[in-house]
Formats: sequence, C-alpha cells, structure tokens
Amino acid sequence: MTISLFASIVFSALLGANFAVAETGQTINKQQARTTSLTQSKPSHLLFPPEFIHHHLINNESYDEQPMQQFMDNINKVKNEYLQTLDDTSAFQGLYLNGGYSKDISNETDEYFYGLEWELYDNGRLASQRKLDKRKLETRLQFLQQLRQMYARRKDSQLSFIKQLEDRLDLYIADLQSKVIYPQQEKAQQQLKQGFITKIEYSEWELKGFKVRSKINYLRGKNFSILNQKLIDFLNRLEEKKMKNIKQLTEMATNQSITVKIQTLLSTRSSFLPKWEDNLSLSFFLEQRRLKTRTTNDVVGLRLRVPLGANSNRKKIINMDKKIYRNQINAIKKRLQQRIQDLGRQFLFHQQRVKYLSKEYDLLKNKVATLKIQKSVGLPSLSHTSEKDIPQQQLNQINVMHRALKARLTLYKTVIELEEVVTPDHQADLFE
Repeated sequence: MTISLFASIVFSALLGANFAVAETGQTINKQQARTTSLTQSKPSHLLFPPEFIHHHLINNESYDEQPMQQFMDNINKVKNEYLQTLDDTSAFQGLYLNGGYSKDISNETDEYFYGLEWELYDNGRLASQRKLDKRKLETRLQFLQQLRQMYARRKDSQLSFIKQLEDRLDLYIADLQSKVIYPQQEKAQQQLKQGFITKIEYSEWELKGFKVRSKINYLRGKNFSILNQKLIDFLNRLEEKKMKNIKQLTEMATNQSITVKIQTLLSTRSSFLPKWEDNLSLSFFLEQRRLKTRTTNDVVGLRLRVPLGANSNRKKIINMDKKIYRNQINAIKKRLQQRIQDLGRQFLFHQQRVKYLSKEYDLLKNKVATLKIQKSVGLPSLSHTSEKDIPQQQLNQINVMHRALKARLTLYKTVIELEEVVTPDHQADLFE
C-alpha cells in the first residue's frame, strides 16, 4: 500500500507538471499569435518620435530652410523683372542732332548749319541694337550663374543639416542603449561578486557601457537646432512617397536645367563676331545752311561709306560653334537622364530598406515579448536563459531602429540630390 500510494503521488505530480508545461506553452503560443495578428493587421513603422524634436537641445536656434528658399525666390524675382526690363528696353535709333559753324578768314565769310541725321550702321541704329543684345546675353549668363551657385549653396546647407540630424539621431539612440546597458552592467557587477558569472561576461557589459558613455559625452557637446514638425512629418512619410516617372523628371530637368540654358546662351555668342556691316556707314540727313549774305539753303542728302574687305570665315565659325554647343547640350541632357535614373533607383532601394527594417524591428519586438513571457514562467527545460537574452535582443532592436531611421535620412538625402538635378519650382513637384 505504501509503494502504491507513493507511485500514485509521483504520477500525479508528473501529470500536474506536464499540464503546467502544456498550459505555459499554450500561453506563449496565444501571446505570439496575438502579437503576430496585431502586427499583420496594423504594421508598425519606425518613425522619428515627437520627443526627437527637442531631444537634448543645446541652443534655441530654430532650423528653417525657408530663408534659403526665400533667397532663391528673391533672385528669381529680380532676374525675371530685370530681364523683362531689358527686353522692353529699346536700342538707340541712331538719330543725331547736327550743328556746326565755319568761317573763311581770307574772304571774311562765315556760315553755320544745323539739322538731323539718321545713322543706320556705324554707331547707328543697327550697331546699337547689337550692343544691347550682347548686354542682354551677358546679363542672362550672370543671373544663371548666380542662380546655379545659389542652388549649390542650398544643397550644401541641406546636406550640412542632415549631418546634424545624424548626430542627433546617434545621441538619441545612444541614450536608448544606455537605458539597457547601464542597469545590466550594474547587475553583472553584482553577479560577478556573487560568482554567478565570469569576469569575461562582466567585461562584455563593461565595454558596452564605456562605448555608449563615450559617445554620449561627445555628442552632447554639440549644438543642435530646434526641428520643425513639418520636416519630421515629411521624413516619416518618405517611404510612402511615389516619385514621378523618369520621363517626366527628365523632361522637367531638361526644361529647368541651368546648365542647358547657359550652354544655349553661349552658343549664340559667335553671332557677335565682327561682320562686314560693322564698318559700313550709311546715314540720311536733313540740314539747313545759312551764309553771311543771309542766304538759306535746305539740304537733304545721303552719306555712304563702304568697307573694302569682309570676314569670309564668320559664317563658317558660327556654324561650327553652334554644332559644338548642340552636341554639348545633348550630352548634358543624356547625363541628366542617367543621373535621374540612378537617383530614382536609389530612392526605391532605400524605400524598400526602410520597409524591410520595419519588419525586422517587429520581429525582434515579438522575440523580446516572447522572452519576457518565458522569463516570467521560468521553464526549466529551456536550453537558453531568457534573462540573459532579453537585454541583448533589446539592443538588437534599438540597433535596427537606428539603421531604419538612418535609412530615412539617406532617403531624404536622395531627394535633395534629385532636387538639385531636376531643379523643380517646389520640392513637392518631384512626387505624384
């Protein structure tokens, strides 16, 4: 009876233990299923959180790219107004007021005259028109060069700000890592004293603590500007943006390209080479002459001076010049298309990378949740220790967040590069 009773007690204990294990497994499976269902129904996205805007703010200076854009708008406004004024400016029409006086000393006679003269070529109407056209060309070139420099400055300003965003992100991530590493390092130190872990295991956490502490101390010494919510919202929606197709962007880039416009203007410079008419003088005049004898003569006439010789190579040089610039423009357009295609592929790649890292983050999040359940249950049959795995998986999760948010910044950098190539009126014109 004693042996039977003992066997019954052992059997009941084993049965209860198996039931507990089965119940625990069901609990874990239910938790995993609930987490998986939640992930499938509402996928998470790694976004810049609201607290990132003011995270460890050093100064009170607000970043705003509007002033740089305002500078560009002012240049465009002045350019359009100035060139329109030039276009509305009429060249000198070559009309002169003539007058003169002469005295014949030997005969003691004198005369004077006055009248109008219309000069067509030499220092006249057509020569004045050519000078004005040349001045317009030079002015357009100057404004386009200034505008190109302004685009370059805007790009440098934006890329410089992205570097500041990367430093802010590194500091934000380092602070998150410290919240996992510092407590674990203190815990490992106590476990080392009690003999539960080896010196090597403690040294691993000590090294991680030293690394993150050094990074935080370095990054907190930098100045960061206040971000505007509009920029953060734009960064958080970048993987959802749909860029216009290559054909549309290439057409926009070709029409807006400052380099193409400059080359087009340069191709017309050869038309200002000296030509035969430059030395031709043709004028019409109307004069009135009066003598001492009170005799009055009304005179109408024509003055003509014809140059002997001409620049026979001028037309040939102009044709060759235009051909060279035409090939140059075609090469620029081809390069614009290649650059847009390359940036378009980069944009799509980084979009997919953000989405992939979001899924990897969800996977690690579920893994940490499962480990916490296993830790709370404390199953003796597990081959690993969930208590040791949880902090490492949490760090892995933070690292994936870091990579995902860095990918967003890389995606934004691609938009800036594309904006410089296409030069749209507004950044939103790059997207559908």
